[in-house]
Amino acid sequence: MLYVRKKPIVLEKLEAIVPRLAPQHPSYSKVEHALAKEWKGFIGEKKVDFFLQQLDDRFTILSGIYLRVHDSNFQIDTLVISPQALYIIEVKNYNGTITFDTTLQQFFRNDGLQEKGYRYPITQAELQKSHLENWLLERSHAEIPIYYFIAIAEPSTIIQVKGDEQAIARVVSHGEHIASKIWEIEQSIQGTNTIEQQKIEQLIRSANRSQTHNVLDKYMIKKTDILPGVVCSICGKIGMERIHGAWKCPHCQGISSTNHLKAINDYLLLINHEISNQECMRFLGIKSHSVVTRLLKGSNLSYNHTNRKWIKKS
Repeated sequence: MLYVRKKPIVLEKLEAIVPRLAPQHPSYSKVEHALAKEWKGFIGEKKVDFFLQQLDDRFTILSGIYLRVHDSNFQIDTLVISPQALYIIEVKNYNGTITFDTTLQQFFRNDGLQEKGYRYPITQAELQKSHLENWLLERSHAEIPIYYFIAIAEPSTIIQVKGDEQAIARVVSHGEHIASKIWEIEQSIQGTNTIEQQKIEQLIRSANRSQTHNVLDKYMIKKTDILPGVVCSICGKIGMERIHGAWKCPHCQGISSTNHLKAINDYLLLINHEISNQECMRFLGIKSHSVVTRLLKGSNLSYNHTNRKWIKKS
């Protein structure tokens, strides 16, 4: 089974902001922290994805599901669709020791330096299951079995339980064991139920909403705070110069012929969904209209002759 998880749009935006925000900006440290958190979550999901490849072609894996039911949105990290059931997989990427307290429904992580409490993952997964059941019910699919798991991405993480160990063991495990847990359920319900797998997949794909994540507003960043220029992919500093058909970094002397592509994408992510030649000249720091036109033509964008702006291809 070949499956590749796409980078979440919020992660893309945070990656674009950090090198383009002055370190003295009031929100700089918050954005840096948010970027590190999003990256850690994404890496954890990728780790679990690797082990889910053990499932054969009878299973469909969907990621980053964002649906709306009863006037509210809900998100699912990973959804596995089998011929018999749906499996919600909530991924947690923690180091050190984590503790599930089933009596008080609390969740803690101890990284060796401090103990910190987080939202109880079981409650979170149960809520996702309830939302998905209601979403399917609205579409006349009320009898589909739905199961959930909490996948701990880091294999070295120690899992402890205060209270009902068996209840936690049924739904919580390291990522490498999730596929086998799915297989166990599949075998136990074999022949009892068959779902319209392809139809359910298409329903979810077509309804999957795009998360806009207005990161600038969230961190009180103005568009004018976003620094223009081409970022060096070697040293990470902004301000590469266009020299002899390439980009040269004045800080590390690194050279690239394609770093403008990332800069244009940053603009489309953070400033506007479309860009004119004039705006591109300013953002890239290029004075030649013909050079910018040539770069835009090679950027896999579509040109709108009506407003004379470039936009991402749909």
